[in-house]
Amino acid sequence: MDDQVSLHQGRTIELTYERRVMGFNGGYVCTVSCLGSPPAPPPESAGCPTCGVTVDMEAKGGGVRADHRIVGGQSTVKGAYPWAAHLKISEQPSMEYRCGGSLVTNKLVVTAAHCLSGDNIQHIDVTLGMVDTRIVIASDMVRMRSSDFVIHPEYDEMTLYNDIAVIHLPEAVTFTDNIRPLCLPSSEESMEGKVATAIGWGTLQFYGKEALVLQEVDLDVWSNADCKNVWSRDKYGMLIGSSQVCALRDGKDTCSGDSGGPLMVQENGKYQLHGITSFGQGCATPGIPGVYTRASSYVTWIESFISEDYCQNG
Repeated sequence: MDDQVSLHQGRTIELTYERRVMGFNGGYVCTVSCLGSPPAPPPESAGCPTCGVTVDMEAKGGGVRADHRIVGGQSTVKGAYPWAAHLKISEQPSMEYRCGGSLVTNKLVVTAAHCLSGDNIQHIDVTLGMVDTRIVIASDMVRMRSSDFVIHPEYDEMTLYNDIAVIHLPEAVTFTDNIRPLCLPSSEESMEGKVATAIGWGTLQFYGKEALVLQEVDLDVWSNADCKNVWSRDKYGMLIGSSQVCALRDGKDTCSGDSGGPLMVQENGKYQLHGITSFGQGCATPGIPGVYTRASSYVTWIESFISEDYCQNG
């Protein structure tokens, strides 16, 4: 209530709270100040984090996560991908659906344009720091509601070219061990033949149930030439452009509900946003790669929405 904690010496402080209000974002905040010399500043300020690096990667010295990577649609753990954004999109009259996204600054999420192309979208509930969708309230999670988003002006619903959008958060998020930004691509390298990781809460199989826990899967990046050959067949009739990238591994793929989520590669010990989940033919259809928006083709467009005072190492 209005009680103040008196000056106290010792190793333990015990406080008792009485909850007065129930709410979606309810909780307690305890601020403790210690007298004495101020601690040395951290190597990075909270406003200028190293992008694309998790706590485990820092502990390991960069390059790979400290935990063993399980390939092929496995559940992740808290903090493994702290830039993962869970999007619940509400559209009138009474429809809801889910997509993924990537936090790239403290106020900006990148996702797919087709997730936000409806005519009557009312708002987007963005959840950061979440792994298990069954946990709706936690001290290390942030939920925000936004209706401020921008679809790429040249997005084409027929070809799904330029399938990219950004969501502005209503306020800056505080970075923590479980909420961090993902790096934007630092080059336009194709990454052909490299292993990329996709994450999402989408369905576990075609027409299956959505995952309750954030999933990860490692995929092989295809050459655009091979991808064009597959998708240009009369059966599919899709023309793959240079601003798209394809990935697949036998029995491994993204699926419905993963749209907008990141396809990531590691470069110089950091995860970079390489692709944005766009479309596919079923899920894990043999020989038919999933198609992703190539993030390196849109770095300038994304950066046009980043405030000048935002600092992102890497």
